[in-house]
Amino acid sequence: MKNPGKDDPSEKSIRVLVAEDDDHARDYVSDLVREHAALELGAAVSNAVDLRSAIAAATTDGRPYELAILDIDLRGVPVFDVLRQIPPSRRPAIILFSAHRDFGPEAFEMRAVDYLMKPCDPPRFYQAVDRAVGRIRRRRDRREKIRGQEFGLLLPAGGEMRMVAFEEIIYLQSNDKQTIVRTENESLSANKALTELAARLPVEQFMRVHRRFVVNVRRIAGLRHVTSGSYSLTLRCDPPEDVSVGATYSKSLLHFLEG
Repeated sequence: MKNPGKDDPSEKSIRVLVAEDDDHARDYVSDLVREHAALELGAAVSNAVDLRSAIAAATTDGRPYELAILDIDLRGVPVFDVLRQIPPSRRPAIILFSAHRDFGPEAFEMRAVDYLMKPCDPPRFYQAVDRAVGRIRRRRDRREKIRGQEFGLLLPAGGEMRMVAFEEIIYLQSNDKQTIVRTENESLSANKALTELAARLPVEQFMRVHRRFVVNVRRIAGLRHVTSGSYSLTLRCDPPEDVSVGATYSKSLLHFLEG
């Protein structure tokens, strides 16, 4: 039976990542997550390497984790070493748990929602989770308000900044540490990573099709099969341009195009 908690059926599930090096404790926390009506267990890992991989894969898939429930010591690697590699604006809400009380300053630095001591009983666990759910939903509300006010990307153009409407953008291309934003009339260069700019685009209009390309789906004119498992997109512009589709992204793109 799901924990009735603070669930609101109008809210989409909160995707959770669990990291714990003890098998029994990892299963215990995972089961508690599954029992909470507002949560969806995305992955449960046992070490820092798998934690990094899970975070990277979720970002690539476009379904980043909103909540991470983390043991502080992952087989001798402090979990803070992994968290510091994630920009603060991209970090999920964090619940930490440990058998030791010595990590208060680090927990504060990471803006952890709660710091649970092992062993943790279900009522105390769900108290922390409900606090995290509240924070995540407030964060969602803020993002929706901001998104509702945005209609384009603010980009450098010559010596000034210009707002480029989403409708004008054909595709974004990663170029070393910069991103090229291609419109019908010009290409603008921004000193920002592709992932950072892509996060500001409306998800219903833009899709990542390659590690180097994000395209405006309304500009897709055709899809060409190149080799086994390899495709090329033709985008509507003057003249039309072809963009390679990465193998990692081809399945989701085909699913989208088939409707």
